[in-house]
Amino acid sequence: MFSTQKTRMLLAGAGLVSLLGLGAFVQNSFAQGQPPAPRPNHRPMARTEKHPEIRHALFALNRAKMFLSKAQHDFGGHREKALDLTQQAIRECQLALQYDKH
Repeated sequence: MFSTQKTRMLLAGAGLVSLLGLGAFVQNSFAQGQPPAPRPNHRPMARTEKHPEIRHALFALNRAKMFLSKAQHDFGGHREKALDLTQQAIRECQLALQYDKH
């Protein structure tokens, strides 16, 4: 038979291994761009967001625009051109969302 101290150490080790395994699973899921698995008793929202990919792209483009506008150097005109192209991409995404309303 194991002593109480050895039993506690084994249980603590098993718990640690379980936590490490769960952490690796969660990290892998996010690294691969997969959302976490739904909870068993979780009810989906009544109305799902339309075109989440375009909305995510808009968010990312707006952040890129912010970072580009705060850059310290012009980089030979490339920063300004990147800002213009980012603004064009934002406008195209907005037009795509408006197009779907028709």
